[in-house]
Amino acid sequence: MKMKKVLFTAVAAAAVCTVTAGMAVFADGTVYISSLGNNLNDGKSPSTPLSSFSAAYSALPDGGEIVLLENKSYTAPSTSGAEYTIKGNTADITLTLPSEFILSSDTAFESITLTGVSTIYANGFDLTVESNVTASSRLNVYGGAKNADVAGDTNIVLLGGKYNKVYGGGYNGKVSGSTNVTLGGKANEGEGIDDSNTSTLSPCWVYGGGNNGAVEGKTNVTLDGNAVAQYISGAGTSAGGTATDTNIFIRGGKVMNVYGGSIGVALPAGTTTHITMTGGVAEALFGACNGVSLTGHTFIDLQGGEVTRRVYAGCYNDASRSGLSVSYSTDYYVNGTTALIIRPTSKVNTKNGLSDTSNVGVFCGSRTKSQHDAEQNTVIFADGCYSSKKSVLGEKGDYSFITGNYFKSFEDYTVNATAGGNVYGTTTAGTVKIVPNKGYYGKIGSANYGNTTASISAGTTQVSFAVDFAVSGLSAQLSDSGAVVNASITAVNALNKSNPKVIYAVYNAEGVLEAKAIVAASTNSSASQTLGFTPVTGQTYTVKAFIWSSDLNALVNAATVTVTK
Repeated sequence: MKMKKVLFTAVAAAAVCTVTAGMAVFADGTVYISSLGNNLNDGKSPSTPLSSFSAAYSALPDGGEIVLLENKSYTAPSTSGAEYTIKGNTADITLTLPSEFILSSDTAFESITLTGVSTIYANGFDLTVESNVTASSRLNVYGGAKNADVAGDTNIVLLGGKYNKVYGGGYNGKVSGSTNVTLGGKANEGEGIDDSNTSTLSPCWVYGGGNNGAVEGKTNVTLDGNAVAQYISGAGTSAGGTATDTNIFIRGGKVMNVYGGSIGVALPAGTTTHITMTGGVAEALFGACNGVSLTGHTFIDLQGGEVTRRVYAGCYNDASRSGLSVSYSTDYYVNGTTALIIRPTSKVNTKNGLSDTSNVGVFCGSRTKSQHDAEQNTVIFADGCYSSKKSVLGEKGDYSFITGNYFKSFEDYTVNATAGGNVYGTTTAGTVKIVPNKGYYGKIGSANYGNTTASISAGTTQVSFAVDFAVSGLSAQLSDSGAVVNASITAVNALNKSNPKVIYAVYNAEGVLEAKAIVAASTNSSASQTLGFTPVTGQTYTVKAFIWSSDLNALVNAATVTVTK
């Protein structure tokens, strides 16, 4: 059973204590420890420290903060069941970790320097390393256990320090739930992602899965802040280091290569991978795998950030060029569908910081000489960016002069979508999921769609979004007899919503409903509605207009205006 968090912190907090047999016992407080201390002290201040970790744990049976006044070697609590925060009184205080560190409670480090070449097994407990933590050597971290299974989820948040290998899963043991790994803050800060410069290249590899340890739930890896990694893989390593639903979020930081699937590990049939990029910098994104094919489906959503070299929605294969001839040493591909979304705010093919500008581009399929029939690829240009972004597809680097199918995008289905909603790929070739924004509907040809799957033809398909319901021009005037409310209503009702109604409502400063009116929603109408009540002079009122269907679904976001009598 997971217990509370172990936090190592240097910030003192108020402590409530009782005294039992000469030993201070606190509830969620702060104690100080020093080798010059005494375990008969109360430990509540730097002038009355305890001398050992074990005394600190005894003084804080329900958890709290343990402040180190000097360098110390870590001793874990003998039993789990509390949250602790351990940090140095100053950030240069060092905590020496054992070569193998197995957590027995949720654990975090803060404002301290970690020393010792250590492998941390979080054992299913939460592990947090704050951004003000530094490390004199690299750590290996597992969210799971060593040679044992973990029931439930794992959670690792690494915002400071330096790392070699990070696994969301375990070593020779499965995780029955989902794994969650965040590499952010200042983790590996200042390291490089250019593999031609080995002196600065970060050695850090991050895996959502385990090392010979399967994950039965989802794997979730987030890169953020100023963190740096060389590789990120949604799955794990070695036999059994598998996952069937991987999710990678790039929100900041830098990474050289990202694989939504695995690196050299066969994944179960039906695996789905997801890469969502909203910020940060990546040299290369691959939706599937390196060194093995994927039977399943890949999804990449380029919402923002910068990809300097290449995006492949499928697998990576080694290729070499001699003159105008290109040869591939492997032929891995996706046996299923790939879906790539390109949005106006994404940056691709920038070549920034690259020493190797060969094979720069955006590709909807795998990096192969020719497309496999089993791989069906969809590219979606969202929010009206088709005209400005369609040229990013294909080879744009030093190989662009090579003719033939050597570096092709292989798109089967292309979607040109306007603003007003989202279009997503699916696990079925030739279909997309249409999700209009609230108040909108989707349209393909003469057919209307709302939050549903639609079939599309090979080639380019136009998906348009249009206003279905809207409230605009809302205003109100107060008088002694109530409020006169004016609004312009759009009610196309293209999706045949059940008996849509406009609801006008007035609320006082305490949020209490004073009056309302319900009228039928009609297309492009503008009407005045009188809401009878007795307003108070000097009182401010909030007037809202909604459109609801008779089955109590909100069809638009509420329009709001304030007015004072």
